[in-house]
Amino acid sequence: QGGPIGTPSLRAPRRAIAVAVSRPRPSHAATTTATRAAPAPLTDSAAPATPTRSPAARAAHIELLELADDGHARVALPLAVADLDALAHLLQSLLQHVAELRRHLLHLAAQLRDLVLLGVDDLVLLLDRPLQRYLALLCVVR
Repeated sequence: QGGPIGTPSLRAPRRAIAVAVSRPRPSHAATTTATRAAPAPLTDSAAPATPTRSPAARAAHIELLELADDGHARVALPLAVADLDALAHLLQSLLQHVAELRRHLLHLAAQLRDLVLLGVDDLVLLLDRPLQRYLALLCVVR
């Protein structure tokens, strides 16, 4: 992640909000091999052994869903599953509108700035959270 030991990383951290996991569909040969395999014998502890699977059946694709204003927003869901297509579309459109929702929130905060009265001590307490920091800056500047 960072450079050599003792040097800080120059890359900004990414803010992931969810993880999508999709398992590729195994090929027909892998499916028939897995279903025709004989059951494994019981071990001394009388626990059933885990069945062997082909690498295609074990492989899974994991991808992070990131905020749209980071420029890396993507949704990785299996296209073969019809029920998840609607969910993928919903998540994709939600991620595209995150920046717009932030702008509306800041606009609303600017409209309500006359209702907020801050003392010096209150301003220090508001600097802990990003949204409250924006509100505090709007109130101090205006």
